[in-house]
Amino acid sequence: INSDSDENFLFSELIPELLAICIVADGDIENSEVELAVAIIEHDDLIDNKQKALESLTVNIEKFGNDRKSSNAIFKLKAASVISKVSNISNDLHKEKIKIIIDSILESSSNNSADTKYIIESIQKKLAIS
Repeated sequence: INSDSDENFLFSELIPELLAICIVADGDIENSEVELAVAIIEHDDLIDNKQKALESLTVNIEKFGNDRKSSNAIFKLKAASVISKVSNISNDLHKEKIKIIIDSILESSSNNSADTKYIIESIQKKLAIS
C-alpha cells in the first residue's frame, strides 16, 4: 500500500514523463504543447518541486524526441514502460488529474495523429478510473 507521500512522489515523477510522451508522440514538438505542459506543471498543487518537474519535462522531451526520430517502435517501447507506471497510481484524485491532463493535451494538439491517440488511449486504459 502506497503512503500519500509515496503516491505524491510517483505522481510528481510521472506527470513530466507522460506530458513528454504525449508531446513527442506525433513526431512534431509544438510550442503550444510544451507551453501547456509547463503551465500544467506550474499550476499543479500536488507537484511540490516544480523546478525538478520542469527539468524532467525538458529532459524527457529531448530523450523521447530522439527515440522517436530514430524509430517509432523504440519510442513506443519506451513509452509503454512509462505508461505502465500509471497503474501504480491508486489515488482517485491523481487518476482524475492525469485524465484531465491527457485530455487537455489531446485538445491542444493541432494534428491529433494516430500516434498521439494511441499513446493517450494507452494511458487511459492504465488509468481505468473506477
